[in-house]
Formats: sequence, structure tokens, C-alpha cells
Amino acid sequence: MTADPKALAQKSLNQTMVTNELLKRIQAEREKRAALQAKIAEVLPVTMDLLVDNDRLFPAQREEVMAKLASDEGHVAAIELLGELAKHRAAGEVDPIGQAGTEKQAQEKPAVTRGAPTADFDALPSGQKFRDILMARGT
Repeated sequence: MTADPKALAQKSLNQTMVTNELLKRIQAEREKRAALQAKIAEVLPVTMDLLVDNDRLFPAQREEVMAKLASDEGHVAAIELLGELAKHRAAGEVDPIGQAGTEKQAQEKPAVTRGAPTADFDALPSGQKFRDILMARGT
């Protein structure tokens, strides 16, 4: 019971082709990951500087957050950081006590001028009659 040499050669060739394809895919993933790591290394320090400069992170937290975002769990860490940033407000963004962000309504009203003519709102016949009676008594 000897095995057919042609069948063994074909089986060996198939095995080699499958292994070759797997190695190509692994190499493509490594190249993709290296490009991603290079992009992270380029963007992350600038982003951390912006977060610290705009009072979104304390300077002492910079290195810890940077290491967490650069790690393999960076996606989860980024989402958690976004959640924390959404809760945070810088001191310059908060209105001082007693102001709601708009002026008082009393300041928006026009000043009353003495002696200014009033509008004629007596459009109804009853109002016109009342005005006529008042005007007749005044003379």
C-alpha cells in the first residue's frame, strides 16, 4: 500500500499554496497595523497638547491618557475619554453666577417719552363714541 506519488505531490502543493496565502494575509495585516500606529504616533501628541491647552485634561493626565489611547484598547479608551470630555466644562464656558447668558428684559424696553402722542386705538364705534364724549367735556 504505497501512496500515489502524484497525489502526494498535489496534496503537498495545495498545502504550500494555502500556507503562502495565509502568510500574505498576515503580512498585509502587519503593514496595515504599522501604518495605523504611525498615524497614531503622528496625531496623538498634537491632540494631547490641544486637550491640555484648552483645559480638557490636566497636564499630569497627559502621559497616562496618551499611553492608553496608543494601546491595543485605544478604541475603548477613546470612547471613554469622549464620554468624560462631554461631562467636562472649562471655566471660561460657564456663565458667571446671576447671568443666564442674555441681558435683562427690562433693559430691552424702549424708554417712555413724556408728551409723546399716543396711538389711536379707538377703532370700534363704542371707543370712538367714548372719545367724542370725553373730548366734548374737555372744551
